[in-house]
Amino acid sequence: MAKKIIIIGASGTIGRPTTAKFKELGYEVITVGRNSGDVRANLLDSNSIKAMFEQTGKVDALLNLGGEAPFATIEEVTDQQVDDLADAARGTINLVRYGLNYLNDGGVFVMTTGSTVLDPIPAAAVTTFLGAGVNGFVRAAALSLPREQRINCVLPPLVKETAEMMGVPGEWIPSAEVANWYVEAVEDARNGQWRDQTGWTAFGSGDLGWEADTDQFEKA
Repeated sequence: MAKKIIIIGASGTIGRPTTAKFKELGYEVITVGRNSGDVRANLLDSNSIKAMFEQTGKVDALLNLGGEAPFATIEEVTDQQVDDLADAARGTINLVRYGLNYLNDGGVFVMTTGSTVLDPIPAAAVTTFLGAGVNGFVRAAALSLPREQRINCVLPPLVKETAEMMGVPGEWIPSAEVANWYVEAVEDARNGQWRDQTGWTAFGSGDLGWEADTDQFEKA
């Protein structure tokens, strides 16, 4: 039986070759988007996320390539962009929270941020903040996912197709190459790791040397 995978943002520049790649590998792909796809969903709406999973049923992997973040310097960031940032972060967390019961044993979540998290630029104040938060969430969530579930993150750079459209000169990675990173994130035995153009970054086990008890963190 073919493995079943959800790809959110399948119609995007990186989403299209990623979707094609998984289909070539024999996966049953369910595409999701706000305005297009097999299933429609708005990640900023928790009820929409729940409805998405009710339609897709159990899956073996979920890839989130969706979402937009504005490019603006800290002086240019608006109140609305800050509010949108909070909504986007909430949507990412809810995608995993609600997805736990729909992801099969040993399944994997794959989030997407961007290379500006590790190599910031002035116009990426908002995107860097959100991306760094998602990357940290991936590392921490990986330590407590149930039933051998996994979670990883891909940090795409500016890809060739987008650079050409924007008229940005230079040598850029084609989106089809980045699509392979998502395949690695799903098929390799990785958990809590990031993938950028330098390769995979693994972190410590998160073992603090004692059994965590949330009660001890309650306010006195």
